[in-house]
Amino acid sequence: MTHRASLIGWGCAVVLSIFCLHANAIVYVSLDGDGSTGETWDTAFLSIEDALDQRATGEAIYVAKGTYIIGSVLALPSDIEIVGGFSGEEKGGPGESDPEEFPTLLDGSETAGSIFLCSSTADVVIEGFTLTGCIGGGSGYYRGGAIRVDSGADVEIHDCRFVNNDIDGYGGGVNVVGANAEIEDCVFDNNSAQEGGGVKVHSGSASLRRCVFVKNKANLIGGAFSGYDSDTEAIGCIFLRNDGPYGGAAECHEGTRAAFVNCLFARNTAEQEGGAITLTFQSGCSIVNCTIAGNSTEDTGGGVFMHDSEGSITNCVFSKNNSHAIFENSTSTDPIVTNCLFDANPDGAYFNEGSQSIANASGANSMNTILAEADGNLDGNPKFANPKVDDYHLTGKSPAIDAGVATDAPDDDIDGDDRPIAFVKGPSTFDIGYDEYNLDATITVKKPRDGDKWKRGDTVRILWDSDGYTGSSVRIELLRNGEVALLITKSEPNTGVFEWTIPDDVPTKKGYSIRITNADDKRFKDESEGTFRIAAP
Repeated sequence: MTHRASLIGWGCAVVLSIFCLHANAIVYVSLDGDGSTGETWDTAFLSIEDALDQRATGEAIYVAKGTYIIGSVLALPSDIEIVGGFSGEEKGGPGESDPEEFPTLLDGSETAGSIFLCSSTADVVIEGFTLTGCIGGGSGYYRGGAIRVDSGADVEIHDCRFVNNDIDGYGGGVNVVGANAEIEDCVFDNNSAQEGGGVKVHSGSASLRRCVFVKNKANLIGGAFSGYDSDTEAIGCIFLRNDGPYGGAAECHEGTRAAFVNCLFARNTAEQEGGAITLTFQSGCSIVNCTIAGNSTEDTGGGVFMHDSEGSITNCVFSKNNSHAIFENSTSTDPIVTNCLFDANPDGAYFNEGSQSIANASGANSMNTILAEADGNLDGNPKFANPKVDDYHLTGKSPAIDAGVATDAPDDDIDGDDRPIAFVKGPSTFDIGYDEYNLDATITVKKPRDGDKWKRGDTVRILWDSDGYTGSSVRIELLRNGEVALLITKSEPNTGVFEWTIPDDVPTKKGYSIRITNADDKRFKDESEGTFRIAAP
């Protein structure tokens, strides 16, 4: 933040005192603390309960790595930031949390309820925790959630993981009732509930951004997410292998808005309706630039099931969804379907049950002809990168490239690449699906370096960086004087590092280099700079 240079005298003193107060307004929690004051990591409290008891208004709570057994529900007050993911060895400050390297696990298996309760509170931030083992607390629609947000509360939840919570109620990970929640960069893995295996919103609002939902399950509706009488949005989220009778991944009904933008829905299942999404009596809904692939149902609407819901489906890929990609069950309302790509949906692209006729559109051309609300839709194989590993990015020959429409299209894609990106010379045009194909993405080999000397039998690290999306897997080759001397690996995860044990039969010579190529799209590749030598042990 930039301060005006004209702040002088007592004004500077006030600013300085406020800054110092903020810098010291932290209560520490660590399993290695002495439990005395909570003022440093050495004197840290041993439990979050103690920190909440001693916390003054405006103070944040920082929690070090480790597993904390939560014996009772932690009711959070207003104006609090509670953050996990610290090493417990440094002073600790804003932005220094790293929950991936220093996981902070909150185990609710010994409490008959939620871990965090936010009721009638405001300005609450929860960040950097793994929450597991919860069975949910409360009654009625309030029962549920490893985190429960209710009664007008306003809460932000960032960088948290919700794993193996089994709720006999609502919202396996987060339950929002008559409140607002902003949920960003969170993972919901193998949670279950009656409604909303990952998240439930009842008469409230929620924004889900860059969240991942994997293998969540609902016994009634919404395998990963369910919203009722609410204003909800999911932007840049991934829904994989979730399951629920109605809405394998997501279910929304009787709400004012349900928006899904830049999302991936793949391999979700429903016993009744909507393998990926079910929308019922929604007054406003939109599905924009989503990829909906390989979802299934035992009844109707393998991709999207809509009943008496008003809205639009724009720039979406529908591939290999059974029982119709889109199933519209209404006597009065049809969705507007624009510039979507349909591929290998075995029962057809669209089923329309109207008051006077039933139209089964077997393909996009038929749909554009039959439905007044359909335009610009097309058929074709989307040429996904590698669906076997859930990689549904586009490759260079996809008909989805530059085939979308600007209406309602987002400014970026699932990876944060700008939209639109022109694939060929001429005006930029939006792509269809959650990915905007970016020909300017680059792979850069960092190691080996020019002049390096590697020896037979040694295990060396080949390193590279990716700028933009350059594939889920890479091919690595040993070159000599520009010619392939050895295929090191045909396909390895694109992690940026590969450990290679140099075979004993590789010739001991100079002039070697390493080439790394996107295994699914050869446009993305790079060769190490200069040359290196392989020598005898």
